[in-house]
Amino acid sequence: MVNGLNPFLSQRPSFLRILVLFQCRFSFAPEGISLIRIVILFPAIILLLLSSGCNSNEDCTKQQRDNFSQIRASLQKRIEPAKCKEIELIPIQQDNGIFVAVYHHMNHWAEDAVLLRYREKQIEWTTRIPQTAQSIPSVKKLQLKGFTDPIIEIIEETHQGNGFLCLYRIEDKQLHPLLQTKLLDQGTDGIGFRGGRIKNEYRDMNSDGFDDVLLSGLIDHFNDDNESSRPDLTETYQKIFFWNQLNLTFAESIPIE
Repeated sequence: MVNGLNPFLSQRPSFLRILVLFQCRFSFAPEGISLIRIVILFPAIILLLLSSGCNSNEDCTKQQRDNFSQIRASLQKRIEPAKCKEIELIPIQQDNGIFVAVYHHMNHWAEDAVLLRYREKQIEWTTRIPQTAQSIPSVKKLQLKGFTDPIIEIIEETHQGNGFLCLYRIEDKQLHPLLQTKLLDQGTDGIGFRGGRIKNEYRDMNSDGFDDVLLSGLIDHFNDDNESSRPDLTETYQKIFFWNQLNLTFAESIPIE
């Protein structure tokens, strides 16, 4: 949780605080604002704001760390300890106690995940997240343009290095799918994405007030008798999935011939 400027200044009497307060006092003196003072003041404020956030479990407050530990302990009781090496927690709606928990049975080989709600020192409910691949290398919370609630981005990966981009919204303890599309392909069959994956971005491509999904990259083709690292053919790959407000899903755009 990012702290505000005033609480940070009151709780951390650091060099940055002293510098900001000094500059605030003298930069706005009656004789006017000098260019030198502005140059010194603005970077100091930026550094101050950047250093005030909670970027990891270690940076969080004691209460947040305790909550994370209690959630992990509660989840561990529900599974056999030998089957899970680590439980990763991703806050989705932390004020409402909504998290995604990823069970790392074997990193990058055997993983699954659940959506859960934690309130008043107990897990109220859990919902298993559907999967089509064996591992989950990435789970993110997205705050996209036009969407009030966060979107959950999950990347799945098979043992062969292929996988999908999956987007979900939360409603009534359930994850409702918004999109599932190919994102990873190592080219084990002779055709694959350059570097094993394509790039995914979120932009408002049609200016309707909602972010859309843009996928782009290169597809490399290798013949069976090609023993070099250079592809026989390379194609440009691009797909756009526009937000469909009627169906509440992302729909692939159809190119006009």
